[in-house]
Amino acid sequence: MAENGKNNKGTGSEAIPFSISEFSSLKYIKIIFVDSKNELTEIRAETHSITEGKIQLDLSGKKNFNMSCPTGVVLKFVISDGIYFAKTILRDIKYENDKYILTIDTPQKTIRQQKRQFYRIDMNRNGILRINNENGYSPVYITQTLNISKGGVLLGDVEEIDSDKKVILRLPKDTSCNIVLFLEHDFVIKISAKLVRAEEVNGSYKYGLQFFNVPMKYIAPFEKYMTSEELKALKTEL
Repeated sequence: MAENGKNNKGTGSEAIPFSISEFSSLKYIKIIFVDSKNELTEIRAETHSITEGKIQLDLSGKKNFNMSCPTGVVLKFVISDGIYFAKTILRDIKYENDKYILTIDTPQKTIRQQKRQFYRIDMNRNGILRINNENGYSPVYITQTLNISKGGVLLGDVEEIDSDKKVILRLPKDTSCNIVLFLEHDFVIKISAKLVRAEEVNGSYKYGLQFFNVPMKYIAPFEKYMTSEELKALKTEL
């Protein structure tokens, strides 16, 4: 468990006491939980209210909330300059005016992800990287992920595909790429990305890539996979 005010290694996160004042620029709240079918679920609240003692979320739609209360849940607070996560207790569920109203305990503390839209998880996975050059030549490399989020990936250890030789990529910003990520033995995704930064740290080169044009067939399973990995990481932080 992280101590308050200390960054957690690898994620750039910080454990802090929960304070309503931190959420003056709150955009929306999501609730993450395991539903009655034992499925991991993440839902964005239509409206919300936060007081010192409780949080109320209004969820539209016909989602079946056949859950016993009280039960543990995770809240994701998305603000203008980052996101916060918090473990807390769902106390009550009501269905009124075609929406569910959830009453949740105000958490004691949160994990803050500073200046990031997406939660980044340290994750070492194999990958294949193809550079889309304008001249039609598309070099292909073997690579390793350092961390992954729903919005992008940080790569390291780029090697030539026909040897063990490591290479340094000299690419302009916004270079278009295609990535194959072997996330699990039965879960492989193919995503387009663009280079947002390249940096050298202690002799090692790292490349930050932002996903775009994610194929429809990958969106839901990738979101579900990353949400599951987020919860695993948060268990060691909260």
